[in-house]
Amino acid sequence: MRLKTNHKEFSIVRVTASVAILVVVLLSVSIIYLLTTNQLFFPSKPKPTPEVVIPETPTITTTIALKPYTIHGLTENELNEDKKRKGPKKNGQGYAAMTYYHFSPLYTLDEAQIVCSPGPVSILLSVSIHLPQWERPEYPRVERSLIEKWDTFHKNLLTHEYGHADIIESNIRRMLADLNTIELLKSCNDVRTRMNEIQSNYRRIIDKENEKYDEETKYGWTQDAYFH
Repeated sequence: MRLKTNHKEFSIVRVTASVAILVVVLLSVSIIYLLTTNQLFFPSKPKPTPEVVIPETPTITTTIALKPYTIHGLTENELNEDKKRKGPKKNGQGYAAMTYYHFSPLYTLDEAQIVCSPGPVSILLSVSIHLPQWERPEYPRVERSLIEKWDTFHKNLLTHEYGHADIIESNIRRMLADLNTIELLKSCNDVRTRMNEIQSNYRRIIDKENEKYDEETKYGWTQDAYFH
């Protein structure tokens, strides 16, 4: 007597068993991963976005950072050539150093009143000074006179750039005073417009005073901030 087998049912059973095994394997791998990363019992939480705290009284917070770019060379000519290649550029012109700045006003607007007025305005000011840094070999591969000449140049160059930073910070302080004397206006959009006008005006003032400073010092020449 020959037994009849339902091949279709047998195939379904095999597929179901394979899927079940695959699910068990995947669950096991997931549990092992969560256990090894401490996320099964202590799941990681997303990091909260830091809140910007607006000071209750007008303040200016200034950070000045030195941003060196590395140059190489064994002679004065090699150093100058590498400095020209790697130094900061402005309007196609290369410079040994450059001072940049960025500021962010912090304030709130009271829009619940009939008129709008800004709360106390504070400013975050960031100044970065880009200047060369010689990755120099030890004596006697380079002459001591070249080392001394470079050190004098670098010190005077930094003095010149700090002059730019002083111009920036002093004008930002004056701008802060002006921002905190804005009168009540009909709408908060008017207040924002007035604040933008003040900021744009001081950007122009800073640019003009920095240009005047460079002309008066001949871009640091009168301060011995040159390497020739």
